Amino acid sequence: KFVIEQVKENLDYRVSDEANFKSFPNPSQADWEEVLKALEDNQQAFLAALDVLDEARLYEQIPGRFYDLGFLIHSGMHHDLYHLGQIVLLNK
Repeated sequence: KFVIEQVKENLDYRVSDEANFKSFPNPSQADWEEVLKALEDNQQAFLAALDVLDEARLYEQIPGRFYDLGFLIHSGMHHDLYHLGQIVLLNK
């Protein structure tokens, strides 16, 4: 969500600790479905934001950060791949 908001130039967006570290100690099927739906929705929003992104913005530094938007997008994709691996392991 943070990457999406940065791509959309919502530079004031912050991720709360509650949202960032949501915990499901004993997840139900409904919890699992909720998480998967949120993941799918965020992936669709990410792709939609990238679809209209001006490539010149990839080299713009994120205000208050030491990296540019391209680095953030690349890092976001690695982050998602890491969690995809976790999901695959949980499904085994």
